[in-house]
Amino acid sequence: MHAERFTASGVELMMGEGRFIAPKTIEVALNNGIRRITAVRVFLVVGSRATLPNISGLAAAEPIGHRFKIVLG
Repeated sequence: MHAERFTASGVELMMGEGRFIAPKTIEVALNNGIRRITAVRVFLVVGSRATLPNISGLAAAEPIGHRFKIVLG
């Protein structure tokens, strides 16, 4: 559902590991290669990391935790 909303909005969603390689330039390691992205402004929305308490069956249910996001503008 969310992937369809991203596509409909015209936003490109990339999932991978990223790092700054120069001012305003991020290199993202994707499953199918590496991509470099530059922008006038880069916003990091880092939030926090969720932890799983030791409750029987919780880890097996694979609950959604917090995610790291980069917004380019």
